[in-house]
Amino acid sequence: MPIKCELGNDTDRGPGHGILRISGLRSSSEQLDFTLMRNQGTEPYLGRRGAWQGEESLLQADVFSTEGGDVRARVGPEVVDAIGALPSNVAFQLAVVTERGKERGTLKVDRPLFGSGAAAPERASVRATPPPKPPEPVSEEPETTPVDLPPDREPVPESPVEEVVSPPIREPDKRGFPWLVALVVAFVIAVAGIGYWGYSSCWFAGIGHPQCETQEPAPVPTSESEPAPESEPTPEPEPGPESEPTPEPEPGPTATPPRASCEGLDAERCYKIADEAQTMGDLVRARELYQRAVRLGSVKASIRLGEMYDPYSWSKKTSPQEGPDWETAAYWYEDAARQGDTEGLVAAGRVLCRHGTSALERSRGLDFLKRASAQGVAQEISALMSDCGGNTQ
Repeated sequence: MPIKCELGNDTDRGPGHGILRISGLRSSSEQLDFTLMRNQGTEPYLGRRGAWQGEESLLQADVFSTEGGDVRARVGPEVVDAIGALPSNVAFQLAVVTERGKERGTLKVDRPLFGSGAAAPERASVRATPPPKPPEPVSEEPETTPVDLPPDREPVPESPVEEVVSPPIREPDKRGFPWLVALVVAFVIAVAGIGYWGYSSCWFAGIGHPQCETQEPAPVPTSESEPAPESEPTPEPEPGPESEPTPEPEPGPTATPPRASCEGLDAERCYKIADEAQTMGDLVRARELYQRAVRLGSVKASIRLGEMYDPYSWSKKTSPQEGPDWETAAYWYEDAARQGDTEGLVAAGRVLCRHGTSALERSRGLDFLKRASAQGVAQEISALMSDCGGNTQ
């Protein structure tokens, strides 16, 4: 008998997270192992990094509720973003891996399924054919119906049109035209000369040569015996307290906006662009670029995403989240830890040992710390292993 599966939004954890509900499962455990397949495209199976691929891949989810044959588990962005980016006409089949084998069922998706906003929408391999455009209406000209005249009525002959002969155009007499042109040119030259003289002589206040603005015309003497009065010297202004010059604001550094996407780049270059966006304060864009770098294979990007949610390192200046979320931080840290990264092993062990609520989570955190200790990392390992109840020797 097939199982019944349904995927909906996780309102407690927000966009990018979902709750997987399974009914009719014959066996259950604290961890759910499953595979996911879609019915369209050349790469039908969902991989561990949220990308569709040609080979079947085993996915994991943490079970938080079990009642009879009903199981509820939490899934992260690698599942929610991959499904939410596809059209609603795509069907999915989920297979749960148990001790008895695989139990399969059709996955029902509650729409709309809210993704984290970071996943680039994948182009669907099968697209609906757009409906054909309606043909443009063809305007038909009305047919003219001939009118039959009565037999006793003959058509009136057209009256001949008399041709109107216009009188010949008389050409103007051009004998006086040169004299007229000469008079106009002379008048224009005279007006221009008078205007320039007035411009240079400062006849009108506010109109004239620039020197007229500061130089007053000298008074004209009334007679030869009366000399023109000398102009009084302008008193110099009394020295006052020297005012300090207002310093001009220094131009700040010109910030080059980071690149908007990682299209066509490798994992290392995409990670650097995400770092630049975080430095510039564009935290939402930085989170999107970090997730794109993780899909390209960057382990350091997984560490940076974990730090955005980790209660140990969360800050409004470095994270777009309203508050810390240790479960999402553990998700990204474990992605780096599974690849053997030392920093990811220590961070995943610290989060699971200090915030894990179940024995399974604390056991998984202790395992990560032991692997980090085997790589020669001694800082904070002893105290963290004690929090998980492990042997520090």
